[in-house]
Amino acid sequence: MPQTPTPTDSTDLRDDLKFTELVAAILSSLRQARQLQRQHAELSQFLSPRVVEALDVDDPDAVLKPRIAQVTVLFCDLRGFSRESERSAADLMGLLTRVSGALGVATKQILEHAGVVGDFQGDAVMGFWGWPLPQADAVEQACKAALGIRTEFEAAARQAGNPLADFRIGVGIATGTAVAGKIGTVNQVKVTVFGPVVNLASRLEGMTKLVSAPRFCWMKQPPS
Repeated sequence: MPQTPTPTDSTDLRDDLKFTELVAAILSSLRQARQLQRQHAELSQFLSPRVVEALDVDDPDAVLKPRIAQVTVLFCDLRGFSRESERSAADLMGLLTRVSGALGVATKQILEHAGVVGDFQGDAVMGFWGWPLPQADAVEQACKAALGIRTEFEAAARQAGNPLADFRIGVGIATGTAVAGKIGTVNQVKVTVFGPVVNLASRLEGMTKLVSAPRFCWMKQPPS
């Protein structure tokens, strides 16, 4: 004849059930945390930390929506790339590694000084400040990034055999209004900045080829 469960048995069963539910909830939370960590790591490969941080606390559509912003743009171009590409035609992968390392110097300085990497154009990189949140010290941070880039390349030039030793750089910096955010076409977009201030920074960088020294030009975009 089956025994009727005692009150103590029922209490133990409820406690076991609550414990099982708690363990399941903890495991589910851990899985979600790992998924968020993986997503965060994947985003960090494509977006600057400043943008990822903004996405963590606000709606992505609102953060990335293109909008007018006051920005400071830095344009950094490698010197000697054409000569190096001709000389290294038999080892293009090796050249790619060296160019990636050289551009990595610029991107590291941009990111370390709270900037956003906006675009790569062959042997050049563009960074900007003032988005997704306003930055009162945008010009100062851009100039510090430029000085950091110069310091690293000058150090490489003094080291025999350094893969960056043969590269020189030019940097142009401009400040003005632009459209910043998720920009592109229906098929492909990227987080970048668009407007005359970008062209101005690029032209200023180009001027460093003519004046030779200093290798940095900065200008505030005149009011339209």
